[in-house]
Amino acid sequence: MLLILKPVLMTAWKSRAFKELIVAMLEKIVARTDNDLDDLAVKHVREMLLPDTRVGM
Repeated sequence: MLLILKPVLMTAWKSRAFKELIVAMLEKIVARTDNDLDDLAVKHVREMLLPDTRVGM
């Protein structure tokens, strides 16, 4: 299974839509916690993956 998924994911990783999906999933996970450290981590990931969409959380 990994042999099939890995090349697909590695190809998809280059697309903006896939990066937005990853950031959205991380934001949903972080919304369930009450600490600020993970919020900062996701903000940094967003800035690194989507540099032209710098939006404050």
